[in-house]
Amino acid sequence: MEPKYVEAIKAGIIGGVILAIVQLISDLMSLLNVIKVDYSSYEYGATPTLSGELGLAALFGCCICALYIVVLVATGAMAVRMNRGLLRDLNDAVINAALAGAVAGLIWGAVSVILGVLRQLINPDSAAGRLGGSLISGICGVLCCLPAEIVIGAIIALIGGALYYALAGKNE
Repeated sequence: MEPKYVEAIKAGIIGGVILAIVQLISDLMSLLNVIKVDYSSYEYGATPTLSGELGLAALFGCCICALYIVVLVATGAMAVRMNRGLLRDLNDAVINAALAGAVAGLIWGAVSVILGVLRQLINPDSAAGRLGGSLISGICGVLCCLPAEIVIGAIIALIGGALYYALAGKNE
């Protein structure tokens, strides 16, 4: 395997671990009911109210998607940066960034599937039942969410790698 692909995989592993940690923190906040939606007074057309500790936890919950995007863009840029002497043109940079994003998405997706199954097993309010609901959640996660997270990771990291190469990579 070419060294530039090895470096891209390393960047993807770093990005994937960071995404997995963010996902774990998000799930722990949800599990510990730091932010809980109160549906008891929910009526048709009304907005459910939030109860629980708001503040930093609510800010984190609102910004989680933006944080995922920033980590994936940084993963693509890091892959291009780690390969700065080995890349011939923008096409090489895009391929390396997409590979790093796909690896990060694979790790992120695998952790998301595992946490989804555990969430179903731990949550006493699980509507689908304990073991059956967790198995269905795991199968749906593998079939639907995992491929989507790999593709999303590759696309967003590709954008980050292309931007880094266009703005700074050519000059190094």
